[in-house]
Amino acid sequence: MITTPTHKVGGTPNYALKKIVAYSALTIAGCIIIALLIVHQIWTEMGLHVPGEPNTPVDFTAPVDSIFYIRNAQLGFRWNANTPTSIWFHPLLSWSINLLPTSIPHNYRLWLISLAAAFGSLIVVFYYVQEISPLSLKPRLIFLIPLLPGGIGMITGNAEWLCLFFTSLLAFSVIRKWPTLHPLVWGSLAILTKPNALYMIPALGVYGLYALWAKDRKLLINSLAGIFSITVVWIVWIVFVDFMAGDFGAYWQARRIATVPLTAGPLSFLERTIKIMAYSRDVGEHLKFTTALIIPILDMWLLMIVPLKNEVERYAILAALLTMVLTTVVLNNPNKIIVYVTTFPGHIAIGLLFIKYTLGSLQND
Repeated sequence: MITTPTHKVGGTPNYALKKIVAYSALTIAGCIIIALLIVHQIWTEMGLHVPGEPNTPVDFTAPVDSIFYIRNAQLGFRWNANTPTSIWFHPLLSWSINLLPTSIPHNYRLWLISLAAAFGSLIVVFYYVQEISPLSLKPRLIFLIPLLPGGIGMITGNAEWLCLFFTSLLAFSVIRKWPTLHPLVWGSLAILTKPNALYMIPALGVYGLYALWAKDRKLLINSLAGIFSITVVWIVWIVFVDFMAGDFGAYWQARRIATVPLTAGPLSFLERTIKIMAYSRDVGEHLKFTTALIIPILDMWLLMIVPLKNEVERYAILAALLTMVLTTVVLNNPNKIIVYVTTFPGHIAIGLLFIKYTLGSLQND
């Protein structure tokens, strides 16, 4: 059965919270120093630019496609499927950018929001890991989160860590059986941040099935509330986009433009991977496809090793990981996997628990 113990780390719960907040703040501070002194210099020398726009440079405050959240904040959404770089992106981050003082440049507003979300995520994820693990965890493990795949992304301006913050709260509110309003709110905010929140649905589905078997009414209600909020708010946003564009199907039309075409049916991702590994000399392509394969496989392997308080936690995380892999294969796009796992609290939980489990085993030996 899923239990709801009161965890104590280093003393009373308040003392534990203070230590967790302190370690999270120190982790963020260290990452900011790395961003300013190292990442900024490297990226400036690399001359990074907006995808498809070589004359539009970007830095760590708004890398890769983060610039499109900024444009939606500056210009408003362009409701046209022919400008998919506007309606691809869900609205919460763009709305949040406009809430900050106008004296701050838009890219720094996005970066500050991302840092704040990362700070909150470190705290909530640690409590989530603590909840699902039988191991005794110390707050200083938080220092290791930037070393996990995707973890260093907290130093950049992005929507992934804001989504992670809400999905972590969603997962925690379900397993701790908080009032049903919580999963409704956190699920809604997560899907309004990024469609990655959809990967919480299979995990919540596992909790729901377990709740039916265990006759746990509260767990069942919270699981269904989380699924309901993600699904319904996503559908409402799709309908709203189509209405504003004056074109039924505009949302999906824009999504199809962003998808790498399937060239040989359902096995095209595997075929493409083999061809690149065998014939391409592009090191970047090798790294991209290798990463897309290694991260989920490694996560699933480690998931089978680490001790968890209840097997339902293992199956819930596994369901989400398998869905991410399936989506990557269907979209034929290896770039997606690192973005997917960064928004899923189970990914960070696996990494931290494996480190803790390994260190404990070494100490015992």
